[in-house]
Amino acid sequence: MSSSAFAQAVWAGSPFGAAGSTGQAQAVKDAVLYRALRLAQVTRGPGRTANPEQFQDALIALNGLIDSLQIQRDVIYHADQSRYTLTPSKTSYTIGIDPTGMQTADFAAPAPVLIEKARLVLTGSPTPVYLPLTLATPMEWSDITTRQIASTIPQVLYPDYGYPIMTLWFWPYPTQPNDVELWTWVRLTEFSTINDVFIAPAGYTDMLTYNLAVRLADQFGTVLPPNVLTDARRFLGRVKALNSPSNPMGSTDYGTEGRKGSGRGGFNYLTGM
Repeated sequence: MSSSAFAQAVWAGSPFGAAGSTGQAQAVKDAVLYRALRLAQVTRGPGRTANPEQFQDALIALNGLIDSLQIQRDVIYHADQSRYTLTPSKTSYTIGIDPTGMQTADFAAPAPVLIEKARLVLTGSPTPVYLPLTLATPMEWSDITTRQIASTIPQVLYPDYGYPIMTLWFWPYPTQPNDVELWTWVRLTEFSTINDVFIAPAGYTDMLTYNLAVRLADQFGTVLPPNVLTDARRFLGRVKALNSPSNPMGSTDYGTEGRKGSGRGGFNYLTGM
């Protein structure tokens, strides 16, 4: 996984809907919308520009596509690492940004789509110690019958995934001002106008353009060339393959003694050792 600092350096920290221009960055109108409208046969012929209404409809469709990609792990290219300080004896914390301004969260950061990992960071030692927190599902959290228990070392974190404000529950709740480290999916930023700057990792421009063309052909009632649908699937598959973690292969050697001096011991299935 890339670190937050890496994302800031390479992708300007804002994939897709970026705030400013760097290098040869293009507006989303030129980088994606124009090409997608042509591929969808909405506009035909080189240099023919869509009218403002068509561009706006295409922008809405693009934001819908990005929103649907938010929940697919193998499309999310970056997991963010963030740390927050805990308050002693506080049982729960909120994270998120309320667009209406009516609620203020404990941690002022966008509510994550998903928390992949969580760590308790012991900050009192000379070198921080990172202890894993078990992420509980709603059913697992409901099975905890006594939740008002205090401890210096919480073991479980339950995120309720509320939106736009999410609540994080700890069990037992911490009594020391340590930190919690969250590894979360980074949201793909949507666009406000067709002139917003478009910045994306390698492979994402064609993936978004061709899959947007598929949506636009259906929306505008045009006949989509078969190769466009084929390429849309191919480009999406390439992005997913790039982001999918490689699982280590299993070995039939586990539990066998091996040759002398190999360092691999035996395994007793009765004791589990």
